[in-house]
Amino acid sequence: MRNNKSTGKYHTNESLDTTIRYYNTEQYACFKRLHPGDVIFAKMPLSNEMLLEIEESHRSRPFLVARKDRTYIYGYQCSSSLMPWLKSYEYHPYRQSIYHDNKDSYFQLNCYYKIPIDYIERYLTTLYYDDCYEIQRKLLMCENHRQSKVHFKIDVSLRLGDIFIKNGKLYLIYQSDHSNHYAFRTYEIIRNHAQSVEADGFYFGFNFNDRLILKKNEYYSLYYHFNYDQLYQAEAIRKKVKRSTSKKALFKLERGMKLLDSHDMEYIYLFTNEKINYALDLKQKQIVKMKHLNEFQPIEMLNQKLLYHYCLPLYSTNKKWKKELNQLIDETSEKGKLCVYINRLSYSLYHTFKLFLCKQNHK
Repeated sequence: MRNNKSTGKYHTNESLDTTIRYYNTEQYACFKRLHPGDVIFAKMPLSNEMLLEIEESHRSRPFLVARKDRTYIYGYQCSSSLMPWLKSYEYHPYRQSIYHDNKDSYFQLNCYYKIPIDYIERYLTTLYYDDCYEIQRKLLMCENHRQSKVHFKIDVSLRLGDIFIKNGKLYLIYQSDHSNHYAFRTYEIIRNHAQSVEADGFYFGFNFNDRLILKKNEYYSLYYHFNYDQLYQAEAIRKKVKRSTSKKALFKLERGMKLLDSHDMEYIYLFTNEKINYALDLKQKQIVKMKHLNEFQPIEMLNQKLLYHYCLPLYSTNKKWKKELNQLIDETSEKGKLCVYINRLSYSLYHTFKLFLCKQNHK
């Protein structure tokens, strides 16, 4: 990369960016003074076609500086409108009362912009450390959700309500004291149920038998953070499960439901025979009894096509359950679903016709 300060001109040798750019001395002086945490007013670094789709007065806006190199700033845009699809970790408030701006705004943290020097208009303010710290936590969450990877160089610590990753598993910190954090296992599920907590469109289930105690100075990758209400719900579920002495599950079993036991083994519920529930053990590829339902947590519901895929190879290896498996295969196959629909329709027509005849005879 070559830079000519005297003429205010530079261009890159990168194959993807050969544009020659010009900037004035004020822009370069502002750029040299910038540090992570500063807020600048700059033109949006978009193509001319994309800029035409944006209202002219909004084509320049505040940006939060997260990082810079020799010729570019990497930052997050600020908007006065909070987009409804953003998760709680994908934005951070920029308060008018604190930073003396025209109105309250929000930094959108789900993607960053690469801003050249000549797009800088002016310096606005510098965020307080507390705001930078909270933004850093949210950016680390974004990174774990495969979003923006540009963040501050600030070390953060875990706290009450945090969900972190250890050995590929999620854990929720539900309690803390002066030296330790206490956490239990949590995991994302597809469908909400009585033993799960909804947060930002995610559904979290829990395995209260898998617990951890960690020192407060230990740090693991931050995935999400429960607010007070969500943490209260999780704690209420934990106490309810602890009080429960019944072997009855706190959820309703449905065919094709994928479940997780206390040892992180996965099962698919298939059928019930003589009041005993049977499931497919996904590791052993065998049909097994489900003894204590309160030890299982539902993860997701399989669609009919996927359930058919699991049932088909079992038919030839399980003579004992051929009748039940044959029924499952018939009902989950395309042909079987058509037969079930025709049978239901026939029964409905027969029942309607029978009622009609009864009325005629009565008359």
